[in-house]
Amino acid sequence: MKLLIIAPHADDEIIGVGGTIIKNVTEGNEVFVCIVTRGVKPLFSDEYMKCLRKETVTCHKTIGVKKTIFLEFPSVMLEEQHRFEINRKILDVIKETQPDEVYIPHIGDMQKDHQIVAESAMVALRPKYSFTPKKVSVKLLWEKTKK
Repeated sequence: MKLLIIAPHADDEIIGVGGTIIKNVTEGNEVFVCIVTRGVKPLFSDEYMKCLRKETVTCHKTIGVKKTIFLEFPSVMLEEQHRFEINRKILDVIKETQPDEVYIPHIGDMQKDHQIVAESAMVALRPKYSFTPKKVSVKLLWEKTKK
């Protein structure tokens, strides 16, 4: 079985479904991770982004992710991007990896990048395309907890 995790930012895949990734790798399944955004100046320095990229790839190799795909859209600026381009690039990843199961952010997440990635993933996952996964799962990150 093949899984695809579509994460808005590097760390969302580990926080959201890190245990699921490890469980599936342990069971012999192939796991692919797509990181949709990257930090850009002036919010993030080049040095910080190089370090984050290296840490992400190292983490993924350590837990057995088969391939990490970076789409390079600017973090916290997805609203300024053409939605068609985001949809198309996510669709390209789905076609390339042909997953049986896909994990995406929850559309109700308060973080705007997470909402946009969820919407774009749902567009790319429509059954009208030549390949459609058997299962789509939603992950909610940073849910407010009640005391």
